[in-house]
Amino acid sequence: MRSCGIPFTDVVRQSSDVRVNLVDRVLRYEITETFVNRGSRVGEADFMFPLPKGAAFQDLKLSINGELVSGETMSADRARQIYEDIVRRQRDPALLEWMGYGLLRARIFPIAPGEQKKVVVRFQTVAEREGDALRIDYFRGMRANQFATGQQPEGRVSFVLTYPNDPMYGTAYSPTHSIFEQRYATESYDDGYNEGDRSFASGYRGSVRRFEVRDARGEVTLLIPIRRTASAAISLLANAPGNDDGFALITLSPPAVRPRAVPRDVTFVIDVSGSMSGQKIEQARSAGKQLLRTLSPMDRFRLIDFSSDVRTFRDDFSTATRENIRAAERYLDDLDAQGSTNISGALDEALSARV
Repeated sequence: MRSCGIPFTDVVRQSSDVRVNLVDRVLRYEITETFVNRGSRVGEADFMFPLPKGAAFQDLKLSINGELVSGETMSADRARQIYEDIVRRQRDPALLEWMGYGLLRARIFPIAPGEQKKVVVRFQTVAEREGDALRIDYFRGMRANQFATGQQPEGRVSFVLTYPNDPMYGTAYSPTHSIFEQRYATESYDDGYNEGDRSFASGYRGSVRRFEVRDARGEVTLLIPIRRTASAAISLLANAPGNDDGFALITLSPPAVRPRAVPRDVTFVIDVSGSMSGQKIEQARSAGKQLLRTLSPMDRFRLIDFSSDVRTFRDDFSTATRENIRAAERYLDDLDAQGSTNISGALDEALSARV
C-alpha cells in the first residue's frame, strides 16, 4: 500500500549521475538522481540507496523550479509527519530516511505526468585499504519494490572518479567495469559545487585525474594503487548531523618500512626442445630476460637449457653484474629449439648446484 493514499504510478528513474572525489583518503560522493513520471496520474518516487561501509550522510537537495533547495536534518518521526502533511497539500517535499545500517530511502512527491524531478544526495566516507590500493565501491539504488522483487534498476547511469594527480596515487582500475581516463591540469580544481556551498568542496588545487566508468550498472568497484611513503599520513573525516553533537574520524597511516634486501640465488631452467619452436622459444627468451632484469647486484643466477642434452650458461652461479647479465642475454638469444626433452637431466643439474 502506498503512503498517504498515493496510487501506484509509472515514476521511474531516468538517470543517475555519480561523482566521487578523493581528497586525503576521504571519498566524497555526490549522486544526482533524475526521476520522470511516465504515467497519467500524479505519483511519488520511492527509492532505496545503499551506502558504502562507514559512510556519513551529508545533505539532500531537491530541484524545485530548476533550483536546488537544501533539506533539513531532523528526527525520523518528525520528518515523516511533515512530509506526509505536505503531500496531502500537493506541495513539493522530499524525504530522506535512514533505514538502517548502510541504507537510505528517498521519497519525492508530487511528480506530475511527464514531469521530471531531480534529487541530489551527498555523503562521504574514508576509503578502505585493499592491499596496496584504496577501494571505491558504489551500488546503485533502486525503487522500494525492486528490493523485494530483485529487479534491476532502470535508466542511464554514469560514474566519475576524480583524484589528485599526485605521485602517491597510481592509475585507477576496475575489476567490474571498463573505465577510461581523462587527464586535465588546472590551477583551480573545479569540484563542481556552487560557490555558495563549500561544505562539499574538495579543497584541492592542481592537476587531477578523472576516470569514467562506462555503463556503470550493477555494483561498481574501483581500486587506486597507492605508493607507500617513508613518512606517516593523517586524514580527518568530520560529521555534525543537524543539532546533534559532531564527531570526527581521524585515520593515521604509519610510514612504510623498507624490508632489508636479502641476496638471492636464482636458477632459470628453459626447455629448448623441438616442441618449443616458433613463438614458444621467443616467449621463453623474453621471460628469461625479464627475470634477469629483476636481479640486484647482490644476487646470483644460473641459466640451464635442455633438449636432448643439458647445457648451462656457466658451470656455477654468476653474480648479477651488468656484464654478466648482458652476457646471459646474448646466451638466451643464441638458443635454438631442437631435439627431444630431457627434463630429468635438467632438474638434476639445477638441484646439484653448490649453494
